[in-house]
Amino acid sequence: MWYNDNILTADVRIAFNLTEGQVRSIVIAMRKRVGIFTTKVGGDLRYDAREVSVIEFVRNRMKENYLLDDACQLAVLTHYGKKNNEVIKEYLHSELERLEEK
Repeated sequence: MWYNDNILTADVRIAFNLTEGQVRSIVIAMRKRVGIFTTKVGGDLRYDAREVSVIEFVRNRMKENYLLDDACQLAVLTHYGKKNNEVIKEYLHSELERLEEK
């Protein structure tokens, strides 16, 4: 799967044991942050390897009790190299809040 440029949503769902709704939630959250995230071909979303790795990254963080927004912010920093101080500040603030709740 990782060597294809057109990875289907069904492949992503099966590989990471996600529902279509979970994949869609991650895609929508990432689009808010990076603009273009996945393309639609023939009615189905197609992903490149980086986008699939972002979905996997976000899913793994959510398994560790991260909120979707926090996981996506961290994905932007690690996968897209955005050195935006505001994004880092927001992430660290939310991480501190999460730790204080425990």
